[in-house]
Amino acid sequence: MRRRRDGTASRWSGGLRLAVVGGAAALVVAGVTGWYPYAQLSPHVPAVTLRPGAEAELAGVRYRLERFEVAPTLPAKDPKDPPAQGPPGSLLVLVVVSQTVLDRSVALDEHYCDATLTEDDGATVWQTDSDFTTLAARPASFGCAGTEESPLRYDVAHETGFSFVVPAAAAGHLSARMAVRDGPTVAFEP
Repeated sequence: MRRRRDGTASRWSGGLRLAVVGGAAALVVAGVTGWYPYAQLSPHVPAVTLRPGAEAELAGVRYRLERFEVAPTLPAKDPKDPPAQGPPGSLLVLVVVSQTVLDRSVALDEHYCDATLTEDDGATVWQTDSDFTTLAARPASFGCAGTEESPLRYDVAHETGFSFVVPAAAAGHLSARMAVRDGPTVAFEP
C-alpha cells in the first residue's frame, strides 16, 4: 500500500492498479473470444474452387455451383417489375450454390456461412448487398442454414443465393468465397 505525504495509507492506488489490470485482462479475453470464431469462419485458403456445374463433397456436405452471373441487370424478383440494376457504372453479381448435407453430424441449425467477392488480386473484397438481394430473382435463402420457409434438411439439395454490386471496372476476374463455420472455405469462379 502506498503512503501519502502525511504517512497515512492510500487505499485508492491499490484499487486503481487492480482496476487497470482487470480492465486489461478483460480486453484481452474479449479480443481472443471475438477473434477465435472469426478465424474459424474465415480460413484464408479455399479447400476447392468450383465453376458452374462443378461439385465437391467437403466435411459431409456436397457443394455445387449452379450459377455465377455478372451483368448490368438481372431479372426482377417480381416479373411485373423492371429488371434489377445497380447504380450507374456498376455490375450485379449473383452466385447461386446448392448444398446437400449428407453427414448427420452436421448441425443443420448451426450451418452458418459468410460469402465475399474478390477481384483477382484478392486486395478488393465486397460483402453481400442486401438492397440488391430484395430486388433480383434469386433463391429465397441467402444463408447456408436456410430460412423458416425453406429450412436446410439432410440429403436434400438446398439453393442459396449470394448477391453483390461491384464497379464495372472490376468485372475482369471475380471470385466468390463461402466460408462455412466449423467447415471449409469454398471458392467459386464464373
